[in-house]
Amino acid sequence: MSTKATTCSTCCTTARPTFQNPGEYGELLIKPSRKILEELIIAEWPNVQRIMASLAQKDVTQATVIRKLSSYTCQNQTKKALWELDNIRRTFYILDFIDDVRRLTFIKRCRDFGFPIG
Repeated sequence: MSTKATTCSTCCTTARPTFQNPGEYGELLIKPSRKILEELIIAEWPNVQRIMASLAQKDVTQATVIRKLSSYTCQNQTKKALWELDNIRRTFYILDFIDDVRRLTFIKRCRDFGFPIG
């Protein structure tokens, strides 16, 4: 994943990640299994922002949002975009977890002494 500078609607320059096809990562040890649906996230961004604002203001709970998005019989594009964003967030978390030597040492030490990790 690389980043490129783009201009947002408020005329500021931000770094936006770009995602290549999995085959373009060569011989790296950890590669993505598929390409992120970037166009879907961009198309559904106004709806995602509206949901995030409602969650931030505590107008609605996460459970209610998920229940409403999951109740549609056909595939909801906003739900798919939220799942894509969650995949990106989870990927960053896992990669940070792998790179955090102190955390890995702590977990290994806890495991060696039989302490529960939760």
